Amino acid sequence: MSESNINVTPGTGGPNIDLFGVENGNVRQAVVIGDPTTASKVAPVDATLGLSVNIRNTVVPTQSGIVSTVSPIVTTFRTVGIASAPHNLFTLENPVGSGRTIALIRLTVQCEATALSTALVSICSGRTTTLPSGGTVLVADKLETSGSISGIARGATASDGGAATAITATLSQRIWTQFRQRMITAAGYLTTPDNSMLPQTVDDRPLLIAPGGAIVVQAVVAAQTTDHYLVNAAWLEY
Repeated sequence: MSESNINVTPGTGGPNIDLFGVENGNVRQAVVIGDPTTASKVAPVDATLGLSVNIRNTVVPTQSGIVSTVSPIVTTFRTVGIASAPHNLFTLENPVGSGRTIALIRLTVQCEATALSTALVSICSGRTTTLPSGGTVLVADKLETSGSISGIARGATASDGGAATAITATLSQRIWTQFRQRMITAAGYLTTPDNSMLPQTVDDRPLLIAPGGAIVVQAVVAAQTTDHYLVNAAWLEY
């Protein structure tokens, strides 16, 4: 409540500038921050913490500019290929109501084959139409020594080379696609490097997953039971 005021247009009863008294008899102008269209929408001020301000970031953050709450990392168990397609190998979801954004900075696939193959199998990543279900919920670690992880990662088996635990997830739109390696002769053996399932631009601008969103990695065509997959992922939460 102001202790005094100054009439802006003397003699007319017009709008006033509210004033309030402070220590030593000084007087300060009262400024109200809020929605100018209504008197009921006034920004709250805490007696101890002062004015609370929410800042909405409309610019896509860069990886170097993100101050993360936690930095999770996760890997799947060795997943044996199945005859049906598509074969969902991995999903990462940001639960509804998590209050965080996931910034995916690394997503790779390793594939090895134990027999010759004439089939061409591609592996793709993309967002899902709905949140995934099923599969095996993987235990993610983190770079920090403390902090909780909101993201939920799922794999397609619960042990190395174990029985399939199918992930239910529908690909909405492909983001990135790679061929898996294919043995063409039994005379030699080739170990492939990591196949990145994200464009190189994520080194500077991560792929963002908002609450209620998810990404899936899947073998696009029918894989053989002699194919073996590993998926690794790293992300930031802020």
